[in-house]
Amino acid sequence: MPQSNVTVIEGTKLANQTPSASSLTSVKIDPQQQRERDAQARKILNEEMTRIDQRLLELKKQWNHGEVAKLANETAQSAAYLQRVEKLKIEMQRTQADLAGVQREIARLP
Repeated sequence: MPQSNVTVIEGTKLANQTPSASSLTSVKIDPQQQRERDAQARKILNEEMTRIDQRLLELKKQWNHGEVAKLANETAQSAAYLQRVEKLKIEMQRTQADLAGVQREIARLP
């Protein structure tokens, strides 16, 4: 195989680039203001956790250890009942995941 010369051309820089993340971190925030922001974030997350926890309690009450109450038009093996039970189970799992996520966010706060 014959060897050939390779030419490398450097790209051009864009004129309207946004500032990089490192240049944005140079902005200083007053420590008191940051504490207030952290306290506000904690308050919001605690309120969210309380709301999610209440919803989870309602779902567990409906779940009744797997013995979901049947509606008037449902039997124990009807498709509508089984579908409703499955939806309730999925919603409980999702709510538990939401609660765990909020708890992780609270743990990350200073």
